[in-house]
Amino acid sequence: TRIHTCLYLLAPTGHSLKSLDLFTMKAIHQKVNLIPVIAKSDTVTKPELAAYKAIIARELSDNDIELYTLHGDDKISFPLAVIDSKDEIVVGGERVRVRQYPWGIDEVENEEHSDFIKLRSLLLRTHPERLRVRTHRVLYERYRKVQLQKMGFEDNDPESEPASLKEIYEQKRRQHLAELQQREEEMRQRCVGKVKRKEAELK
Repeated sequence: TRIHTCLYLLAPTGHSLKSLDLFTMKAIHQKVNLIPVIAKSDTVTKPELAAYKAIIARELSDNDIELYTLHGDDKISFPLAVIDSKDEIVVGGERVRVRQYPWGIDEVENEEHSDFIKLRSLLLRTHPERLRVRTHRVLYERYRKVQLQKMGFEDNDPESEPASLKEIYEQKRRQHLAELQQREEEMRQRCVGKVKRKEAELK
């Protein structure tokens, strides 16, 4: 089972990203489709939220953190900002989820108040297959390549015939066995040398 999306929730501080957030996103951005989301965005004003989004976008770019690419969807830009609530009231004859305050309400599914609709549509309607495909074709293959390189497997020369994984494995196995035999022979020679030196001392 592979994880196709990471919704990274950010506190609505209005300031720069925390070092821990940058460190964490830097660690995972090449392993999963990363989507930053500002949680509880109703705790800041609209101008503050717009400024905070710009700060986050700039800092992510400056730190070379790779986000999920929307392929020309100009209606959505990251980070998204959402609110949530279990409270429901009737508005215009329909039941809607809202956060209620003494001065008014914020509707969870009102795009003037929250990006919740955009996020839900992205995850469940417009992009789920793209997320899965990118996970398999880009992120997993990148991870697989790095792990194989750590094990000593390297890509072939582009002009040479590609070798199968089985062939590469057998080649590495033979190389490993040869190294083991060499070490065993070195250990045997050391033991023989010690025995000979001991026998010379006893004569």
